[in-house]
Amino acid sequence: NGLLPFSQYSVVVSPVDGLPSKIYVGTYGALPSEIPSLSTRSPTRTNTSLTVYWDPAIVCSSHFSGYNYQLFKESDDLKVLDSGFSRNTAASFHNLTASTKYIVRVFVVTIAGWNPQAYLSINCSTSATVPEAVRDLTVYKRGRNMLGVRWAAPKATYGTLKSFTVTHSMANTVMSRTVELTPCVIWPNLFCNTINNLRPNRRYNITVSMSLNEQYIFTQHMFIHSKL
Repeated sequence: NGLLPFSQYSVVVSPVDGLPSKIYVGTYGALPSEIPSLSTRSPTRTNTSLTVYWDPAIVCSSHFSGYNYQLFKESDDLKVLDSGFSRNTAASFHNLTASTKYIVRVFVVTIAGWNPQAYLSINCSTSATVPEAVRDLTVYKRGRNMLGVRWAAPKATYGTLKSFTVTHSMANTVMSRTVELTPCVIWPNLFCNTINNLRPNRRYNITVSMSLNEQYIFTQHMFIHSKL
């Protein structure tokens, strides 16, 4: 007893009067207790897919075959959503839900099998779905030192819209301001903003972004001249 799994031993039998006899025997492989290491490479993600990475495991318990992997939602780590086998150190998952936290478990597989109690756990999440662009961005009034712009909200935002950011730029000068979700008085289905302190007869680049899930996302831009 007390021998190591998947190891070769020399057994010598020596009679009292006679020459010793020697044989070589090996123990069977055991279910692996080794686990892979977490990779320094961050998961690759979109709103509907994930690819996770890990570093190879050093396996001594048996002949190494590869890795099993399983995907769970963080909110329900008892239900396996997807699973597979790989000889590489990466696994990809598709048709996932946006803005959702997941857990990937990675197991070492040998010719002796795999151990459901020994695994690397990788926490990851899908990104938010990119919203559609704001619609109908246009200039509805202009003066020598001002421009009035208006736009409609995207039809689909895939999240809670918090505010807009209107940015105007000319050459290396860039200025931005936050616009709250207050509709125009004249056009209740649109949003408006007046940009002041502009220089006459200049070409400006106007960009409307929006704050969604604490991230500013570029939506639409236009070039326009201020009035002479």
